[in-house]
Amino acid sequence: MESIATTLVATLANHLLNICRPEGGRNKIEEDVEAIRTDLRRLEAILRDYDAKEGHDQQLQIDIEQLRVASFKAADALEAYDNLHQLPRDCLCGIFKSMIKNLRSQKEIASAIRHAKSSVSIQLNAVDKQAGNTLRELPYNFDSIWKSLKEDALLLEEDDLVGIEKPRENLIRWLLEEDSKRKVISVVGMGGLGKTTLVKKVFDDIKVKNQFKFRVWTTISESFNMDELLKDIVRQIYNLESVPREVEVMKSTRLKETIKSSLQSGSYVLILDDVWSRDAWIAIETSLPKGNGGRVIFTTRNARTSPPLGEIHLMGKLSHEESKILFLKKTFPDGNCPTDLEQNVESIVRKCDGLPLAINAIGAFLSKKTDKNEWELADRSLGFELMENKEIDFMNKILSLSYNELPDELKSCFLYLSIFPEDYSIEYNRLIRLWMAEKFVEVEEVAEEYFKMLQARNLIQATEISSEGRVKACRVHDILHEICISKSRHQKFAAIYKDGYASAPENSFRRLSVHNTLQNLEQIRIKYNFNVRALFVFGLVDSPSKAFMHTLLHENYRMVRLLDLQAAPLEQFPREITNLVHLRYLSLRQTKSTRKRSLIFQTTSTLLNVFSVFSDYT
Repeated sequence: MESIATTLVATLANHLLNICRPEGGRNKIEEDVEAIRTDLRRLEAILRDYDAKEGHDQQLQIDIEQLRVASFKAADALEAYDNLHQLPRDCLCGIFKSMIKNLRSQKEIASAIRHAKSSVSIQLNAVDKQAGNTLRELPYNFDSIWKSLKEDALLLEEDDLVGIEKPRENLIRWLLEEDSKRKVISVVGMGGLGKTTLVKKVFDDIKVKNQFKFRVWTTISESFNMDELLKDIVRQIYNLESVPREVEVMKSTRLKETIKSSLQSGSYVLILDDVWSRDAWIAIETSLPKGNGGRVIFTTRNARTSPPLGEIHLMGKLSHEESKILFLKKTFPDGNCPTDLEQNVESIVRKCDGLPLAINAIGAFLSKKTDKNEWELADRSLGFELMENKEIDFMNKILSLSYNELPDELKSCFLYLSIFPEDYSIEYNRLIRLWMAEKFVEVEEVAEEYFKMLQARNLIQATEISSEGRVKACRVHDILHEICISKSRHQKFAAIYKDGYASAPENSFRRLSVHNTLQNLEQIRIKYNFNVRALFVFGLVDSPSKAFMHTLLHENYRMVRLLDLQAAPLEQFPREITNLVHLRYLSLRQTKSTRKRSLIFQTTSTLLNVFSVFSDYT
């Protein structure tokens, strides 16, 4: 019987494919599919290159946006094509029913594939024509941005500083300890916390100047040149004027020998500012004497770049009171807040969340605002100001460097944090499950390592730790969260629908996160439904009606793969979920659903692609 069934299925399959065969035959479809896959690989490389750079002209931005949309449509066509060959195998009748049902969709898929191939090809040609070789050759201005920002940090006056007295004393004490062995001190913290500023004040302290014969400060970019770095150290050792001419033509080995022999004649303190990888330390370490009371200070955003042995100073945020003092000093000439602006000041200081860079930048920006209405507007639209206002654009750039230097596989994981509301405590296990459901990672151990990498770079902050030392919950700094949302929007990664307003104006994003209310959501349902593949809700108060859930899940978002309704005020299990034939992840945790465990699994068992269902009964 099994052999007969197999023969019948094969015969029917061939017959149906012949019916659906476009002009040119089935091989033509396969050729188009392979062409799309090739173009998509090229497209991904172009987008990675584009996203890592700054300063593109407007027309190129438009072409890239259209290219992203074309890539979504192409990916959808490929997915439909792949699904066509994944027929149910539970029974012969099921196979016949599925194949007959999909007769029309097969013709539509063939048409969609041809259209997607043409669309991607057209958009790739448009980008090539607009960019020429500039997209590949346009240098990412990392070094120039970074150098300018570092110079600004070194010029900060005492009035721009608050809360550094105690850490400065601790660092000076470490430097001056009577120990002839070389000591390494790492100052670790996210961008904008004032690591460079703190270390500069230590470096310029009179006691430090008197203690060390050689004082060398060098800043290390992500793409540093080792020979130039070593030459810079040699020049500072020789005080510039007396640098031997042959130094300029020396190679690394000779330069290291020169540094080592020079530093052996006296004590030294070496500052390695803004280290992005441990490679810099590995390369420099052999040129430094292990004795002579040598001291080395690292500043880094990534705790993993710190040498395994040595002291570590973790930069903390300013307290609310320290933040307010700094903000008032920066904003008002007399350091006093006008009575009518007190609420706005409290709100803005809270949003800065103890980050000195943000406090100084926003304070300087608002110091020019005298009208209360301007303050009200700035308070309400601070996220927009951070992304669009040229006066504080430098802050966006310095914080964006942490994102730009992430490996490609980590960027999607970081952008995923944009779907969560501001100040939201993100459950560790929930985040790991979502990354895996999105297929960013296949194995839980890899997802855990990715989390640790983001945490080491200070892009995620642990907010709850178990007694065993494991992270249970985390959050993102408010300013970093705004940057994350901005990059997510520009890359069409996700859209936020908050309090009746959508953060993305086009129907081109893949993920929709709804915050606080379902009011007016119908305004974007029809416009955005075809592209959404993941749907999340946060902070809903009123339970959605049956009619609304039917319209939402049955009529509008049927292509959803991930549905996260955790903590939504659902009174019963939404039966419309059974219409989400592509669903592979479903979370109903902390909902008010009256369905019991057996009924939840009975209902979702009809969905062939679901591999993860989470409820309070699981």
